[in-house]
Amino acid sequence: MSLRALVAGVGNIFLGDDAFGPVVARRLAASGRLPADCRVVDYGVRGFDLALDLCADLDLALIVDCVQRGAAAGTVVLLEPGDGTEEGAQLGGEHGMDLSAVFRHAGRMGCSARRLLIGCEPESLIPAAHEGGLSDVVEAAVGPACDLIVEQLAVHGCRIPEQRA
Repeated sequence: MSLRALVAGVGNIFLGDDAFGPVVARRLAASGRLPADCRVVDYGVRGFDLALDLCADLDLALIVDCVQRGAAAGTVVLLEPGDGTEEGAQLGGEHGMDLSAVFRHAGRMGCSARRLLIGCEPESLIPAAHEGGLSDVVEAAVGPACDLIVEQLAVHGCRIPEQRA
């Protein structure tokens, strides 16, 4: 039996570095690095859809978003929401989706999947700051975030496809 996993990109693509989650989700989906039982979805700012999918038949959910914890811009962190590690962090960037509320709602609906948050400290959440894209420092964090996600999938029991040279 293989682990059923979800990688959920969260964020607003029109708010500078808040697009981190969707960019990581698109990059991973195109990479061929994910196991067959792992879905990748760009949720944008659709919190209710994410809450519903967290209650699907899942073992592990990796949520990717920008988080403001006061670290240097581009810092990638791994948090387990609900264990206190998100204290002092704003979960959900500036896009209006309160991830803490999404997780509470999913819990009330009986969600049992383990949830991990892969976050990146934004440099700017101003729409015009980077001509609609990520800042250079957050763009540079996309690859390491993808690597961390693949690593976490493997650590939690997913069978990662072998990469061909």
